[in-house]
Amino acid sequence: MALPFLERELRLALRRAGRADLAEHAVGRIAFTDDGSEVFLHLFHNPAYTGKLAGTVFVLAHLDHEEIRSLQDYRWMVQEARHTFRDNLDEVIRFLQPRRR
Repeated sequence: MALPFLERELRLALRRAGRADLAEHAVGRIAFTDDGSEVFLHLFHNPAYTGKLAGTVFVLAHLDHEEIRSLQDYRWMVQEARHTFRDNLDEVIRFLQPRRR
């Protein structure tokens, strides 16, 4: 499930950091994924812009299935994702930068 409100917040943070180029072109989507034992909140890049493999993701939050008891745990993951990209914006910028050719 994609979370466009988080994508907007990340794009705004990138613009404020002077990286409107990444906000406009590099951010793909932020979505929940599930590998069968854990649920993740991933940032996907736009491979057409970054030149990186399509499956490369940045982990914003995760929980084991056993830790998820209610919707509150998903809300926690959304909050954790916000903290992750705000507190680690430099790492997010490195992840989103186009690959050097």
